[in-house]
Amino acid sequence: MRRWSIFVSLMLALMFWLVQPVLIATVMTTTETGEIGEIIEPAPEPSPDFAPPPPDPDQPSTDPYLPSPPPEDIVYDPSEPTTAIPYTITDPDTGETIQVEVFNDEISVRFAPEATQEEIDAIIASVGQKKVYMPWIDIWVIKIPPAASQEELDSKLQTLSENPLVEMAVPSIVVLPDSLQEQEIHPNDPYYLSHQLGSNREGHLARIYLPKAWYYERGVPEVRIGIIDTGVRTTHEDIVSKLIVQYPDGTYHGNHGTAVASIAAAATDNGVGIAGVGWNIFFVSGRASTNPYSLNNNLIESRFKDFLRTYPPIFVVNMSYGGPPGPGSPRSDGQKLAMLEAWRREVLLVAAAGNEGAPVIHNRYPAGSAMAMPVGAMNWRWKRQEPDSDDDGYFYFRVGYSNYHEEGRGYLSVMAPGERIFAASADSGAAYGWFSGTSGAAPHVTGLAALVLSRFPSMSGLDLRHRLEDTADDRVRPHPPEIQPSSYVVGYDRWTGWGRIDARRAVADTIVEEFSLTPNRWHLICLPIWPVRQPNETDWRDSAAAWKVFPSGSRWLYRLIPGTDKYADVSINKPSFEYNPSVELVRPYQSFWVMYEGDASVMVTAEGGGSRNKAHPLEIRLTSGVNMLGNPFRVPLTWDDQSVRVRHYEVKKRRFLFWRRGVTESIEELPLSAAIEAGWLRDRIILWDPDTGSYFYVDDNVGQSIPPRQGFFLYANRDNLTLILKPTAP
Repeated sequence: MRRWSIFVSLMLALMFWLVQPVLIATVMTTTETGEIGEIIEPAPEPSPDFAPPPPDPDQPSTDPYLPSPPPEDIVYDPSEPTTAIPYTITDPDTGETIQVEVFNDEISVRFAPEATQEEIDAIIASVGQKKVYMPWIDIWVIKIPPAASQEELDSKLQTLSENPLVEMAVPSIVVLPDSLQEQEIHPNDPYYLSHQLGSNREGHLARIYLPKAWYYERGVPEVRIGIIDTGVRTTHEDIVSKLIVQYPDGTYHGNHGTAVASIAAAATDNGVGIAGVGWNIFFVSGRASTNPYSLNNNLIESRFKDFLRTYPPIFVVNMSYGGPPGPGSPRSDGQKLAMLEAWRREVLLVAAAGNEGAPVIHNRYPAGSAMAMPVGAMNWRWKRQEPDSDDDGYFYFRVGYSNYHEEGRGYLSVMAPGERIFAASADSGAAYGWFSGTSGAAPHVTGLAALVLSRFPSMSGLDLRHRLEDTADDRVRPHPPEIQPSSYVVGYDRWTGWGRIDARRAVADTIVEEFSLTPNRWHLICLPIWPVRQPNETDWRDSAAAWKVFPSGSRWLYRLIPGTDKYADVSINKPSFEYNPSVELVRPYQSFWVMYEGDASVMVTAEGGGSRNKAHPLEIRLTSGVNMLGNPFRVPLTWDDQSVRVRHYEVKKRRFLFWRRGVTESIEELPLSAAIEAGWLRDRIILWDPDTGSYFYVDDNVGQSIPPRQGFFLYANRDNLTLILKPTAP
């Protein structure tokens, strides 16, 4: 009897252990940007209890420099073109003509792969001289003797085009007359003017103000995106030069993947086909299909793993697929875990909201995932007298099939063009066609996010989502006018999210932050901006690095490595992919220890993107342990339940007895005081007074606020937490 009692007790203990949910997301110990080598050990346990003391500059540190430069333009002649002449472009499909201006002393040429360097040199010498070679798109810019007319210029282009070793020869377009309310850039792709811009600027790229954004930023090759879909036709003329690799092989199913990839990143200004949103952005394709109509769960998971192993890293992933629970649903356990890992690595995950025209986003995966950025589809019409029309006379509305969410369940981020999108087709290597759906809306956001990251190199995936939402135009009606006449809803709503993406605002809007630092004392300080990439910067992320943003001189510059009690010396120049963004780059919420030696104050001046919509919160990821943060706004931040909330992301594996019950994904959001009561955070934050050289506490919900540019320490008791911050109303 006693043996049976012992046996039963052991079985009960085993059952109790098996039914407990097991958190399977692991803490990352390295990032795609490499480890931090310059460690400053802190002094013994400080007071207060968890904030480390200021760094000790007397302790030496070293830093390995491992350059991995991306390909750059090969410049033979840096002179700019000078004179423009009128030029008529004829639409290849309709025969419609459009009047533009082109430079008369510069053309772009691509040679056939079989052309030798000697043959290329001879052909260039026959018409002019080398100016610039762009190796990643294999385009030569050639300086030619000035042409007096279109006929003379066309004669030279025709001579080149007839050579079998020349794939294309096109002029350099300047601007479209009478279309510039502010400066714009227009590529020379033949379908761009007629199908993507439109004679009345009705095209899908015009309606998100992309030509205005291109004037400021066309992307850098270091920023790469991933497309999980049905695969792309790798030999397509607008795909081949922008595709880095396709996993697992070069096969594809149907047109969907090719169209989606071309919207985000088609070869642009290459004289053929269409323009992609991400002008200079390259992409990695992941085929997750076994037929043209659906994606396979196991393949989706495999493609995510491929993307996470890719180096240099992928920063944005496009997911133009999805469905409700049930057989064939992409809501697989493996994808949930892979998305959590990508989210932890600061990858932005863009998902199509779906085409059921119903409040079902919460029940559709991956759009319903807490880690995803769901995108809805919009359309527009011209009617200048409407109160919600934009400056070009267009008003916008949600397309009837675009999903939204129930009140209090789910989330919708932004809207993007979803009707009559002109895209590449896999029917042949030079085929194009119209494409519609939220599958077409999502890659507009993916391509734009890559441009934004190119412009503001320190942004994380959460920062990119915030920027696109924060700069969106909320004048989007929730219903098509023929179904239900309606006006737009001010601010966020469940039908249109934060509104229509505005590429110009997202890329161009910046603020200048300027202040002085008293010398010979430690300052715990943050800058409420994401620094803008300077046009003359040779290394993409240098403009956002702390060593570059804070003025040089006799200084010390340190930042705490998140989740540890060790400081990193961040005053050292590194290659872009050697930076750890959460340590060495300037973000509005990342503070630094700074001290200058000398007799005079030091002026700090920096330009970058900042939060602009006071109703839109900023989400900041925390790590378990000590977090060195700062007030990300230019106004005080009250440390209370009105301004601070805490969110917890969780992916769990559950079992019952010996049977696996699957993986669940959840998100819980609490006000600050409730998060402290639940044990998520310590009950106070710690600030630094540079005048006294000492710490002081701020408790929650007692009316105290954090001044602008003020850094502080916060202790998190668990991983996968984020702070949701809203600035204090003035």
